[in-house]
Amino acid sequence: MEEEFMIRTPALALLITLVLVSGACGPSQNQGTREQVREPVPEEPVEPQSPLNFKDLPGTWKLMYGGEFGYDFRLRSNYQAWVILYLQSHTLVFKGIYTIEEGSRLRINITEMKSVESITNVSLRGGFVKANSSYFQFKGTFSGKGKEKALRLVPERIIIDGNNSDGYFEPVIRLKRG
Repeated sequence: MEEEFMIRTPALALLITLVLVSGACGPSQNQGTREQVREPVPEEPVEPQSPLNFKDLPGTWKLMYGGEFGYDFRLRSNYQAWVILYLQSHTLVFKGIYTIEEGSRLRINITEMKSVESITNVSLRGGFVKANSSYFQFKGTFSGKGKEKALRLVPERIIIDGNNSDGYFEPVIRLKRG
């Protein structure tokens, strides 16, 4: 019983503080004509999105950040896939086969992987070790058209050697053709 009270007390104190602060910071009845009018915050334009398809998906899709961090998805028309993670001083390469599942989900079944101590001399041949029970599953959509086409991926399940490996990918990845 005492533990239950201790857990609820900080939440109750936070709620009371928020109510008091919002009341103290809200518009005052005594301000007269000096009432502040807030401009509405413009909403970000929403790009039209389309589901994944086998016609538009093959190719190289990249997202690179400064400091030599980034992602490189190489998806071939024969369903081969390479997912390359650039991690500043080294690179992780995952090799496998991809498919598009119901609900516009990209699933990459990982067959082999390797770590390279470089980010510039990354070979897609040799040096791989077999991966067991490994796959990446993303919710995916396309946005934009032509050269501005982007592949938007939201990781749903990242399993490497049977273990949940969340943290390899950002919550939303917006890749451009590379």
